[in-house]
Amino acid sequence: TDPYFASVGEARIKVKLMPLITSGGNNIQIDGFLLTGPQVNLEKRADGEVNWLLGANDGAPEAAEEGSGGGGGTSARDFNLGTVQLTDGKVTYRDGGSDQVFIADDADITMTLTSLANPLEVDGTMFFQGEPASLDVTVTTPKALMENTAASIDLNFGVSDNTVDTLINLQGGDLAYDGNLDIDAPSLKSLLATLGMDLPVENGFNRLNISGDVSGTGTQMSFTNAAITFDEISNDASGTTNISFDWGGARPKVSGQIDLTALDLRPYLPEPSEEVKAAKADKNAAFPAWPQDQIDFSPLRAIDVDLDATTDAIYLHGMSFGASGLDFNITNGVLTAVLMELNLYDGGGRGTLYVNSRQNFPTVELRNISLTGMNAQTFATEVLGLTRLSGVGGLEANLAARGTSVADFMRTLSGSGSFVIDRGAVEGVDIGKIVQSASALLDGFQDGSFDVAALGTAVAAAQGPASETQFTNLNSSFTANNGIVQAQNILMQGPFFMIEGNGTVNLPEQSMAMQFVPTVYQTLEAVSGRKLNIPLQVNGTFNQPKVGFDTQGLVRGVVEDRLRGILGDATGTQLNSEQSIEDNLRGLATGAVSDRLGLGSNADTEEDEEETSPEEEIAGALINGLFGSRKKEED
Repeated sequence: TDPYFASVGEARIKVKLMPLITSGGNNIQIDGFLLTGPQVNLEKRADGEVNWLLGANDGAPEAAEEGSGGGGGTSARDFNLGTVQLTDGKVTYRDGGSDQVFIADDADITMTLTSLANPLEVDGTMFFQGEPASLDVTVTTPKALMENTAASIDLNFGVSDNTVDTLINLQGGDLAYDGNLDIDAPSLKSLLATLGMDLPVENGFNRLNISGDVSGTGTQMSFTNAAITFDEISNDASGTTNISFDWGGARPKVSGQIDLTALDLRPYLPEPSEEVKAAKADKNAAFPAWPQDQIDFSPLRAIDVDLDATTDAIYLHGMSFGASGLDFNITNGVLTAVLMELNLYDGGGRGTLYVNSRQNFPTVELRNISLTGMNAQTFATEVLGLTRLSGVGGLEANLAARGTSVADFMRTLSGSGSFVIDRGAVEGVDIGKIVQSASALLDGFQDGSFDVAALGTAVAAAQGPASETQFTNLNSSFTANNGIVQAQNILMQGPFFMIEGNGTVNLPEQSMAMQFVPTVYQTLEAVSGRKLNIPLQVNGTFNQPKVGFDTQGLVRGVVEDRLRGILGDATGTQLNSEQSIEDNLRGLATGAVSDRLGLGSNADTEEDEEETSPEEEIAGALINGLFGSRKKEED
């Protein structure tokens, strides 16, 4: 604390003597005032007491004059400063409550005051906290200001390229005010740092423009009927805007209700890589690697927010929403955004986004997500990076991930959900043609002309840029654990086919392994079809998926069907299609040997299963000698 309220290097003052003498020292009139190197030390102590009540009587406050309306402050002597020139001045303000110090130096200021009952006008330039600044102030009733009663201030203050223009009415007593405020801060972080509010953020918080009716105190400011632009976020002037700013806590806080024209969150997120941009622009481009750019979560830890908002649009990199309503809360680094009404890619839904940035590896959760009626093509392209899917889709999901990049999220993604797409298509492959070709080739088995190579040729011919799978419905449920997604009941229904199956998608490795059983329908109206016991496989990577049949399983199945037919014809029995050829032969042989030995069937005996007759031991030995011991194989 400086022991002096004010000091001056050089002063030239002209005082009118007669008014001073006749008023007993209460009326000071100055003709000219030139101060060089003045220094003023303003201080507000921790208990709220200030040191700038100049001219106040040392004794008890005088009684208010009749009709004056009181005011609660001390009466100030009147004086006339005329025009005062301050050159190379310095003003220091110390706030004992917040331990903040603000300095305006190299100040060249002109001040005009003819009476404490007349306006005080101050105009000049300076360096405020090291930044070039300008000041233009009019205090309409300086006497009221000095007596800490109601007063009016018209202020225009600029620091660097930021400006504050306000006309406020001080209410007296503890600091409280109302009026109109216009802030234009194209360098917001610089302005906040100048005002002692450093924000530890890298992205965003670049500019603020706000204008409207204002009221507040020393640590809080509320706007009504305001026009607001923050970074790329702006409000709807015709809607509701009631916003409060509070800087009296550990972090600044914004709360209230606002209708936005757009909620653009792109400035706070890393730019998409060139690979991602290329993949979305060109269907033939390679699927990009998961971005490893670090996501800056520091804005969540820099400010608290509690807003009820509506917006005409929400923008993320590669993702956009329509008109939506949300309850937006940030408390000590934890974001909870309840999307009460969400319009997304011609569809709608709801859900909650939860982000906890307090940890070294932040947690991101999508809770109770429910989306319906979306344009699957736009959603898949912008969100998933898949450019060959179309249709009308829906999604139900609860998912969570950890980390600081998209790559981290893919490695840790866990949860469950389901999706459905109706009236859609997949470009690059014609699954219906593949299934129909397999069915036709299998028919050739009846006349012995089945050709595995021809099936491979048919599969290859059904793939390519001009190929397309049209389907009426595609749906599946799924679970995810650390980036490994399991789908147990995938179903795709097309005009003349259906495939059912399951599979695994390895998100970190960008690979897949799926297997389907096809069913062929002869007409669009057919209720039942022909199930092909040929596994249709989809394997490989996102960049090089492979579609084909399990030909080994196919040949094995064809041979087994042929053998069943031959054995059935030879024995005059219907073989069990659910059992292997070996099990069918074992059953036939066991029955034949038992009959020869006169043992009968197992169903005809009442003996305990653990008791074996000599004849049965002989029959067992014959069967095992012929087919081998199954127990040994199992062991």
